[in-house]
Amino acid sequence: MPFKSPVKTLHQVHITPSVGFLSHYTYRNLQFWELVFKSRSFLYKQVRRMTGALVQVGQGRLTPLDIKDLLEARDSMAFPQNCIAPPDGLFLKEVEYEEGNVYEET
Repeated sequence: MPFKSPVKTLHQVHITPSVGFLSHYTYRNLQFWELVFKSRSFLYKQVRRMTGALVQVGQGRLTPLDIKDLLEARDSMAFPQNCIAPPDGLFLKEVEYEEGNVYEET
């Protein structure tokens, strides 16, 4: 089996305000965001790490410079474990395939 590189390239990231999908939370004055990450593939917990890092920056617990340092370290163990977003509310919305990359069983 050939070696697969752990380096992943994000093709697109979209972050937009959202109304959320649980209307009973609106009375709590919570703010929802929709995060869309597009890539050919992801590492284990990569989306949870990216989401958690964005939340931590938004809350002032990490700085953009901290994120730069974490990315340059290229070591998943360097990422603070308490910054990984919980899986609650994160879900796979869509999978897109390029026409030439779909394998048909014969």
